[in-house]
Amino acid sequence: MTEHLEEIFRFLQRDNLDCDMAFRNQPFDIPFDLKPEDFMAFAKEDLKENMERSLVNALSNIKRALDCRIASLLCFFGVYNESRNENWSFPKSTDFLLKTGVIAPNILKKVNKKRNELEHEFKKPTREEVVDFLDVASLFLGFTSQFLHRQYLDFDIYPAEVNYPENYDPYPHLSIKLNSKEGIAKLIFFKDPECKEELEVSVKDEENYVKILRAVVKRIVNR
Repeated sequence: MTEHLEEIFRFLQRDNLDCDMAFRNQPFDIPFDLKPEDFMAFAKEDLKENMERSLVNALSNIKRALDCRIASLLCFFGVYNESRNENWSFPKSTDFLLKTGVIAPNILKKVNKKRNELEHEFKKPTREEVVDFLDVASLFLGFTSQFLHRQYLDFDIYPAEVNYPENYDPYPHLSIKLNSKEGIAKLIFFKDPECKEELEVSVKDEENYVKILRAVVKRIVNR
């Protein structure tokens, strides 16, 4: 299996690759009653009152919005159950997203730091700080919504430099199907018309699983 994966990863390192994506125009199924947008709405309501209590509540709701979106992304990538079982911290979760290629700006860690200061050192946030955090959270939610606003079924990656005739399958090409519920990436690598390799990479094999996720993220972001 290792040899086949190395061949696949060498293929994915090519610069001249194209990708066809199959998807349903339905949002990815998130197992939470409240969504990040709900918490952001709560924070905006809190900010209508310029009081210490309101600022504290607004900051807490912004943090909840970020936590909810990050948990949703972990669901999409098939690692949410593992993150819960291992009690991943906010920094560990964002570090995982950084490894997959999902941008986790340093400001998100700054928000977590500010929340910790509020909870453990009893420092009160200024209105300017809360508004700044709200803006950053809005940008982060806007960017990451592209992973969750539809149900991706399959990623078919192939060389892009050849003008293929109609109904012709280019070789080599790679099909990736992400099973988010089980934390498994199913791969079919077509080396040529006579050779097909089928592999499964589990979240338990984090190093290789993350490499596959990076390929998926790259295609979604660059589509």
